[in-house]
Amino acid sequence: MSVWLLSFTEEGFALARRLAEGLRGKAARCGAPLGLAEWTDRAWEESEALVFVGAAGIAVRAIAPHVRSKAADPAVVVVDEGGRFAVPILSGHLGGANDMARKIAALCGAEGPLLRELFGSATTDRAVELLDGAGLREPVLSSVAAALEERLRCRAGGMRIAAVFFSNVYGVLGKTTDADELLARHRAR
Repeated sequence: MSVWLLSFTEEGFALARRLAEGLRGKAARCGAPLGLAEWTDRAWEESEALVFVGAAGIAVRAIAPHVRSKAADPAVVVVDEGGRFAVPILSGHLGGANDMARKIAALCGAEGPLLRELFGSATTDRAVELLDGAGLREPVLSSVAAALEERLRCRAGGMRIAAVFFSNVYGVLGKTTDADELLARHRAR
């Protein structure tokens, strides 16, 4: 799915870039170089989903002149700059905005049904099934590995430390940067 993301502030642009990476989309900041109306015109014609990082009112006013039919309009989702809420506002079922909002929620920790299901998962394997169903295993687990690595680095007090996380069903799910090297050194002993 072709996804275009638009933000209005530096904070929003940082989130839009992060989401664009996970969704394989294109992030832009309003006014650099396109203004809101011009960006919306192009995104409406060239993408399958528009994601506005900012106020819902701005998104609604921007898309209003383009709205024609739920069978033809692209998905439109609004995410607040803090990444707490992802709300489908147009073409929810047919256009995929509901699924897009779930993916965004998983990528940025926003409130949403997928996030609630993930937190309610009794097992790691169930969480992986949910991520696979949303097409988000790789970006979410990469994000988890990066966050884990940062926490380990802060807590290790200069000592080299690494982690590998896995499940008995799916095998290795992710690992920190030095994990392969440290495992090889451990096996060589």
